[in-house]
Amino acid sequence: MMLSRSTFLAFLAASAVAQDGSRVFTLTAPEMTLTLVPDEPYGRNPRVPQPTTFAIEDRQAAGPGTTLQKGWYWIRAVAAPNYHKYLQTKPAVAAGTALLESYTSAGQFNVVDGQLVENTGDGQAPLYMWVEKPVSDFTQRTLATWFNTTKNSFGTFAFQGDALTWSAPEVQRQNLAAWLVCKNQALFINTGAYAYQTPAGCSDQTVGYSLFPGSQCVCSQSGLTHCSQIHYYNDAHANN
Repeated sequence: MMLSRSTFLAFLAASAVAQDGSRVFTLTAPEMTLTLVPDEPYGRNPRVPQPTTFAIEDRQAAGPGTTLQKGWYWIRAVAAPNYHKYLQTKPAVAAGTALLESYTSAGQFNVVDGQLVENTGDGQAPLYMWVEKPVSDFTQRTLATWFNTTKNSFGTFAFQGDALTWSAPEVQRQNLAAWLVCKNQALFINTGAYAYQTPAGCSDQTVGYSLFPGSQCVCSQSGLTHCSQIHYYNDAHANN
């Protein structure tokens, strides 16, 4: 049936009112009578997918943020080929492989009771760096590292001089601060000599710290033969 212009406009007006979902409206026109019965209150049509809403904090990455929190430190390389690459995981502050990557996603760390701990944000459980434990061959040249939600069960981390070190009774190391950065920027414990017979695809780094922004690395008194090429520091922001 064809509707006149006046009837159609009247129908639209009634339809708009009827969408409140609480009443039934009847429109009578010369040509016909229409009864409008909403099947469900406005905005709750089950046949139409409802938009997903997120709180602002859900759209933001978790973690302590880009400003260094009190009691924590950045850890970064200060020598080629990893100059100003920072310790972190991808995704940020999530369990996974320990990496040296961009300052824009740098993690915040400290050593607590022999554990290398990552700050994951206020009220959040921290992450802990783990070290691969060989099945039988403790002379294995590279030991993988990663971050997990539980405490590391193999070896002990410590700050010595300007260096972050790792040691375990089962592993005899010439340099407790020797590390390797290998494929995809993954960080490994170097159980061999620093800068000697470096495994293919890896680069030598030592991991250390400076207590003040811009301070120079200082060789420790623990028998190290190289100043740290990775150090941690407490400037307010990670930078490139």
